[in-house]
Amino acid sequence: MRVLGFALLGLLLLPALSHGQAHTISTRLTPPERVGTFRLASIKQLEGGAGGHLRYRSAEGVELDALLQPLPDDPECDRACDSVAVDREADAFPERIPALVEQGVFDSLAVERDDTLRVEHAGAVAHGRHLRLAGPVKGRPTRLHVLLYGIGSYMVRVGAAHPPSTKSDSLVAEFAREFVRSTMQPAGEAAACASGPADPDATRITATSMLPLVGVRGRVAAVLAGLGFTLDPAAREPDTWRSAPAEGWPAGIDYTPWSREAGPGFVVEVRLAERDGGTAITVAAQALCAPKWGSEDPRALELSLELGTAAAVLARLDPRARR
Repeated sequence: MRVLGFALLGLLLLPALSHGQAHTISTRLTPPERVGTFRLASIKQLEGGAGGHLRYRSAEGVELDALLQPLPDDPECDRACDSVAVDREADAFPERIPALVEQGVFDSLAVERDDTLRVEHAGAVAHGRHLRLAGPVKGRPTRLHVLLYGIGSYMVRVGAAHPPSTKSDSLVAEFAREFVRSTMQPAGEAAACASGPADPDATRITATSMLPLVGVRGRVAAVLAGLGFTLDPAAREPDTWRSAPAEGWPAGIDYTPWSREAGPGFVVEVRLAERDGGTAITVAAQALCAPKWGSEDPRALELSLELGTAAAVLARLDPRARR
């Protein structure tokens, strides 16, 4: 199987990164060392440290590439934004075919199939699309696979090009499916929750602070620590702070009247951006376990807890920030 390679995979997939909102806070998203008969051969970290370009190699010398990267913000999306991003990119991909032909990547190229995919693992669901395209490369018949999956706040892209072969088609599809399944790890090991994992969407609050970005930036780490959260060292996006899973009830937030129950655990994320001379502050909170107590509606309760958690963080960052 011919490898797309880092340069070609980037050409095919990276320019599509323009939509999507990280409403689900993925804190345990780890690329697998092995996928079936494939082993992780190399990782090329993307600019800014947010995600990576991964190459896998089988014992037979077959290589496949995958791209794993957080979704950028999309203020117009508030639910299932990983799925929305997948569909947007898959729908827009055919529009890029003329450019690929003009640049000499393919002599010609056409979409043969566009399949909707679904992967379930440990209570979580990943929505995907599989574009199968065909066209000659320097006169040689070639099949191109572009597989896109949304996993919470991340997009997974797998690309492969090879001579037409049913066996190779199956190998690529199976690799992508197992890669996604192996990568999906519910935050805080939610599968071990007594009442099951919480809804995979986080609740967010966005407000505008009149404080300069540098002033708010200097407060975030201390505020999270004061509220009982520790930072996730794997979160490396600019002006983004993500906590490690905090079990039970974080120590610095008043959860009355719910504190008599076992806390569901939380993850929080803070994003900052300059806006109108001040700072836009977005705080997202995600419960880890489903709070099923008595006759209260679990989803309504979960939203209340997440909203209260996000509001507590925002109030500590700037109590005068306007929503």
